[in-house]
Amino acid sequence: MDYLGICFQFTGSFVSLSYFAYYCEQTPTKLITQIILGMIFCVCLVIAVMFDTLTDHRKRFLRLLLFTALGFSGTYPAWEWFSGNQWRVADYPLIFKFCFHGASFIFGGLLYAFRIPERFIPGKCDFWFQSHQIFHLFVVASIYSFYLFIYEFAQTQVLGNNYCGKANLGQNLNHVDEKYLKLIINPVNSY
Repeated sequence: MDYLGICFQFTGSFVSLSYFAYYCEQTPTKLITQIILGMIFCVCLVIAVMFDTLTDHRKRFLRLLLFTALGFSGTYPAWEWFSGNQWRVADYPLIFKFCFHGASFIFGGLLYAFRIPERFIPGKCDFWFQSHQIFHLFVVASIYSFYLFIYEFAQTQVLGNNYCGKANLGQNLNHVDEKYLKLIINPVNSY
């Protein structure tokens, strides 16, 4: 069940990331392709981890590789967007949040896969500070970092800030009123 939750979390992450990365595109081809490929990869991973052959504790590292591959497959839209915007200095905090999101997931997964700290102090981490618990702390840090990233990324894309341009707002895929978008992104300061 834990693996299924991770798959759903990854799927939600790359769908929202793909949506905002391709927000300014005039045609939805890249967005639809990225979401379909990501969903196919996620469904294959769910099927793979639900079989007993991959749930064996000896295949922990293989599961880590599969989940890491799923995570990297969802990063393509962000890297395409960053490179398309010439890696502007203003984007560095955004890039840091995005990289921290991935790094905390991978680092927590490595701790879990290699059973750190229980490998070094056996019997001391049977109930508290297990690698699985530490992994979940890194997952929470990763989710929070992704939330901060996608919040700023959505503001950048939806509200313009010289990327799509406010003149282009009604011409892109979404056709949504700018006041409504401000309400979604920042409901407290919208009124």
